[in-house]
This record gives sequence, C-alpha cells and structure tokens, in this order.
Amino acid sequence: SASSTTPGYNLGRSGVCIACAPGSFKLVQGNEACTPCPENTYKETFGEGNCTLCALDSSRVSEEGSTSLRNCTCNVGYDGDILGNCLACTTGTYKDFVGIEACKVCPDMNEVTDPASTSIANCSCPSGFTRSPAGECLTCPFGTYKELRGDSPCVTCPPETPASPQGSEFAQECTCDVGSYLDISG
Repeated sequence: SASSTTPGYNLGRSGVCIACAPGSFKLVQGNEACTPCPENTYKETFGEGNCTLCALDSSRVSEEGSTSLRNCTCNVGYDGDILGNCLACTTGTYKDFVGIEACKVCPDMNEVTDPASTSIANCSCPSGFTRSPAGECLTCPFGTYKELRGDSPCVTCPPETPASPQGSEFAQECTCDVGSYLDISG
C-alpha cells in the first residue's frame, strides 16, 4: 500500500491511499487531494506523473482535467488535417472557434490575413489593393499605388512621374508617361 506521503496518491475516505485518476496529478508528498490537469494539458495514467502539454505551441487546447491527447483539439486560428495535426490557418483564411473544422475563407478572394488568424476582422486588402464602397478589394488603378495592407485608399503618383501599372505597391513604380522622360539635370 502506498504511503500517504507518496506523490501521485491522495488519502481516500477510508484512510487508504488512492492513486490520482487520469486527468489529475499530485507532485508533492502529503494528504492533499490530487489536482485536475490544467487547461491545454492531459494525463492518461493513474498515479504518479505530471500532466503533458497538448502542444509546444498554441495550436492545441483542452479543458481542465483532460485524460487523453484525443481531448486536445485545434485552437482558434488552426484546423485539423487527416493525420490529426493542427495546422495554422493560411493567408486569406481565419478560424474563430476551437475544433478540427476547416479555417474559413475571407469574404473577398483578394483579402489576406496573417497565418493563424482568429477573426474575420483580420481579413484585409493586400498592398496594391483598396477597399471599395461595396466592401470589395479592388486593384489600385493605373497612376496610383498602395504600399501597406489594409483598407486605406490608393495614393496618386506624383505629377513628375504620373504613370504606374495597375496594382502597384510602391512609389518607385511611378514612372514617366510614354514619350516623356524625367529631367534630373537640375
């Protein structure tokens, strides 16, 4: 019979030491009760041992007292593959709930997100695109550019270099019109 001071056991009602159940642990000696494994961890065995993290990163989560890796599911911003792995949502997608279900695609096919995005609010127009009044991401027109991601308007090229390709992302893409050149002689 285990001593009341053995880690992994607690004192039962009849005064006999009882092994901590799966999903609970006790690392210190004494008659204290076993403690449920914290959220995002699990423990499959009776008795001694600590709870194991569902994942080394934030891709998997579990409820307090989980007893198996199977209780760990994909966190917000991650979806499950056929092998049971949790993978970060790719750019242009997000997931705002826990589970193995697929990440949701942003409403506009041109929208982008950071990997592992957790909200539709993370969907934004990429550089070279602006948000229309109807909510669509539209390519910046000729003679404009937009360097940053987001819903800000495209910037008009300066008068001395008024031409740029559609969807330009940088001011350096603004050039002279066909048939003219930039006089830099001063």
